[in-house]
Amino acid sequence: MKDLTDRTQKEAAKFGLNINPEKTKIMKVGRWDEAEDEKIMIDGREVESVDAFCYLGSVMSADSNCNRKIKVCIGSANATFGRLDKIWKKNGCSIKTKI
Repeated sequence: MKDLTDRTQKEAAKFGLNINPEKTKIMKVGRWDEAEDEKIMIDGREVESVDAFCYLGSVMSADSNCNRKIKVCIGSANATFGRLDKIWKKNGCSIKTKI
């Protein structure tokens, strides 16, 4: 993985692009041939290793567990219905409009 990261960084530099090590995260999935203590570095700074991250609104986890995704969806729906609470309780709108 370290070699792939180095090659990606070199190719990006050819086009004037830089990889931001503060925004870059690595998630290990499955077996890794490299030693666990080997750190992946970009510009002399260590890249953080995470167990899960949010990508395009979906929670991706190393163990392929979907519990977090389900909790995020339920929380999002709960927040949306909470914002609609004022409308449901408002007397100025008819039931037909609310539906």
